[in-house]
Amino acid sequence: MGENWFGQDVDEIFAYQTPRIAKIKDRTLGVMKNLLMLLIFVYIFIFNIWYKGSHFRMSSVNGLTRLQWQEPTKGCNPLKVECTAKYNNIKDLPYCTQYKGSTPSALQKPCDYYDARELPITMQNGVLLPTFYAKYQQTRACPRGAPTCEEKWKYVDEAGNLQTGKGYAEVSQRSYVADSDDFTLLLDHTFRTSNGLMNKDDFEIDGYYQACETCEKKPIKCVHKKCAEMGMNTEGAAASFLDFASKRVNQSAARHSKFDKRQRSESMHSGDLAVDVAMDDVAASQVQGAPVISITDGDVISLATLMKFAGVELDKPYGENPADMPVRYRGIALQVNIEYQNLERWTLVSPSRPWYTITVNAMPSDTFKHATTQEVDGGKKREVILAYGTMIIVTQSGRLAFFDPLFGLIAFTTALALIAVSTTLTEFMMLNVLPRADDYKKLKFLESSDFNEKDS
Repeated sequence: MGENWFGQDVDEIFAYQTPRIAKIKDRTLGVMKNLLMLLIFVYIFIFNIWYKGSHFRMSSVNGLTRLQWQEPTKGCNPLKVECTAKYNNIKDLPYCTQYKGSTPSALQKPCDYYDARELPITMQNGVLLPTFYAKYQQTRACPRGAPTCEEKWKYVDEAGNLQTGKGYAEVSQRSYVADSDDFTLLLDHTFRTSNGLMNKDDFEIDGYYQACETCEKKPIKCVHKKCAEMGMNTEGAAASFLDFASKRVNQSAARHSKFDKRQRSESMHSGDLAVDVAMDDVAASQVQGAPVISITDGDVISLATLMKFAGVELDKPYGENPADMPVRYRGIALQVNIEYQNLERWTLVSPSRPWYTITVNAMPSDTFKHATTQEVDGGKKREVILAYGTMIIVTQSGRLAFFDPLFGLIAFTTALALIAVSTTLTEFMMLNVLPRADDYKKLKFLESSDFNEKDS
């Protein structure tokens, strides 16, 4: 082979490197190595695995929701013949022109009563609950089959006279929806994990709500049969509600004579009939003023509460400009998010029973409205109706944890490999940073003499 290749010693080129174990009696290095191992262990096993549960396999959720509005009633079901509404008197509503009090709202309009069968407007992404109506009158300007048409409909005033000039048309009728604050929303929701291992209805899991002003998560008042079984919040409103329900079962059985006897017996045994009957006789929104109530069919929450959770007021502008029109007049979009979880802190093996949290956010928008038309007089006239209100958009999110032995083993072995980082860091400090680096290098590396060098 010769002694030199291209001016380099061949033994230098093909030098063999073998690991060497050197025991360095220096407390600085020993303490540093152990401290680094401890810190890495705490970060990986205590913080990431035990505290955060990073060793669980996470699965996203897919959900469905159903929204149903109801006007305030005298503790009854509005589908019953004898049920009557419980609206506040228009004279007591500061936003109405009929108001007789001493503190009127900044922008008053005439008020009119509506119920929940005529108000909600189902749209592609949610449901709009109108709080203000503006109506325009039009007359047909082009007859059917006309060869040309510059303007099919023309605006007219309330007397039927054509409006002239420029600018926006004159509104024929304006009205606020009286007592819209007390309309209640039934939010029924269900979910299924993407891995198909879990599907639940809101009736089967714990619920919480989180208000904007405090950001404190609180349990939803529970009034259905599974409340105590699941350990949900049944104090206060819910407790009195269930007491009332149990007292109403016997006397209400006769009123439910259309039920099959076998079905009625099964329902009464399970408690379904008790709660359903109570729901007929007690308005969920009026049970001791609980912000959110969980019933068999879903969660009940008022429009005023939704606004409060989002940090918005119907009779104040949304935004920082006080000159803007109030939300009741211009409308707004609220995003109601339902987040599902089942992983609590300090969980090592088995995740908890799933729960959900309801939060509400106001979406940045100047106005929210929906336009419809209604033809009258055989199509010769029509009414253009602009409905301004609160658009409720429900989103469902969350990731649920599942224990998977294989996934846990992968996470565990990956974490073990990171322990070796402590040795790498210690040796870097030893050879490059610490004052005795030169001494450490002599102990770390041993270079032999050239065994093939010819004797001189």
